[in-house]
Amino acid sequence: MAIIHVLLVVSVACAIVSCTFLVVHLKKNKKLQNELMAEKNTFESIMNAIPDFIFCKDLNRNYTRFNKRFLDFFDITSEQVRGKGDAEGLKMPSDIVHDYREQDMKVLSQGLSYTVEEEVQGADGKRILCETIKVPMIENGKVVGLTAISRDITQRKRVEEKAEHEAATLKAIFDAIPDFIFCKDLNLKYTRCNKHMEDFFGVLEADLIGKDDADGLGAPSDMVRKCNESDMVILQTGESTVAEEIVPGANGTRKLCETIKVPIIKNGAIVGLTGIARDVTERKAHEEATHAASKAKSEFMSRMSHEMLTPMNAIMGLAQVLKIQDKTDGIKEYVDEIYIAAHDLLRLITDVLDMSSMEFGIFKLEYSAFSFSEMFDDILKVVNHLVNQKQQKFTWTIDSSIPSQIMGDGKCLSQVITNILLNAIKFTPENGEVSFKAVQIGGDDEGDFLQIAIADNGIGMSEEQQKNIFGMFEQIDGGNTRRHGGIGLGLPFSKRIIRMMGGEIWVESELGKGSKFTFTCRMRK
Repeated sequence: MAIIHVLLVVSVACAIVSCTFLVVHLKKNKKLQNELMAEKNTFESIMNAIPDFIFCKDLNRNYTRFNKRFLDFFDITSEQVRGKGDAEGLKMPSDIVHDYREQDMKVLSQGLSYTVEEEVQGADGKRILCETIKVPMIENGKVVGLTAISRDITQRKRVEEKAEHEAATLKAIFDAIPDFIFCKDLNLKYTRCNKHMEDFFGVLEADLIGKDDADGLGAPSDMVRKCNESDMVILQTGESTVAEEIVPGANGTRKLCETIKVPIIKNGAIVGLTGIARDVTERKAHEEATHAASKAKSEFMSRMSHEMLTPMNAIMGLAQVLKIQDKTDGIKEYVDEIYIAAHDLLRLITDVLDMSSMEFGIFKLEYSAFSFSEMFDDILKVVNHLVNQKQQKFTWTIDSSIPSQIMGDGKCLSQVITNILLNAIKFTPENGEVSFKAVQIGGDDEGDFLQIAIADNGIGMSEEQQKNIFGMFEQIDGGNTRRHGGIGLGLPFSKRIIRMMGGEIWVESELGKGSKFTFTCRMRK
């Protein structure tokens, strides 16, 4: 663009000199004078059509010629400016006049072209930034004046400054990111990288540009081969890739990086690729340590479960044997109490162990086919003794919509139902009523939903108690005067299990009138 600008100025200068020469030597030739006038008019039309400021000055730096754009910008006539300088003809401020004088004298005294960016003040007092090219007008080997073209570059400069600011901002962001960021062209040569990559590999971006992994980073041949293979996949397919790779640094360190590479697309064509490599060395070490800790916790919980449950099962088994063999009434009652207490303690231990497993993040549901009716029969063996002891009325309904065999974690479902049932029995007075109902309520692509409701006419709960009932260690009769036992794990544990089964649990209750707990759970197909 600058070259075209210079050529335009030179052409204008030559044309002006030629016209002047012809006027002097061809005054007596009428035909040539007419042709010259036509050429002059054509030249004037071209000058006036150019949107830049075009002007000429003599050796005294007074204006001799100018185009229409020049006159319009300064809001003057040709008579007002011809034969006058910048101060008198254009009413320029002294600072601008001083700058113009220095520039003009370089052209007039040295006979050299001169290009400068300068401020130009218009008739309205506003200043614009122009790129001005001044060239000497030479006649018979002597400088007789100068010709100049000034182009308004104010808007272009604003765009350039904005682009430079945005580039600087992006560069700052680019360098602030603690990952390795780089770009490559179609020949797998680096075109840029960020400061973090410079620091790790001990190389400057300027030295890396135009080089590949081998020349620029001194990477081992096997690494170069793997990088080239993955890079070519991106350039050929246009698909992004994610991979983990060992990256050796300048100081001998080796980091495990997760590298994401994506194609750079311009006008629909792939022109290169960009990559972001994140150091995941510490994260991987943490994951491995976490996995090892989780495994250790799992083994610990397994040993604890065995060490705590085995003696409790033995106590319950011996109590059952003693109950069968010794028919003495007094002994039988004591054995029943031992069995009930052992069963309650066993349930409590199971809840604590399961809750601990959940907290450790190692608790998992185990799905298998089981009979809902048979599972409930086992639950009845646990709760019937307490129901009979408190002389309560217990009714239950298992809807025929529930299949004979369902797929789920029967053990956990049994724990949930037992916990809620035992709570209902515990908080219902003697001669009270407890009910149980199970029904299938439809399903989705993953399985069928069961809805189970357990109701009682016991002590009930206030609205405040209902808000907190599923909180860890919450008791509706908390304090030292608690009469109903328990440590507040049953319902929180049950809620977590139900959520893991894809269901929800809620309660409806009125103080002094009883409660109804309802929950849903998904059984797999």
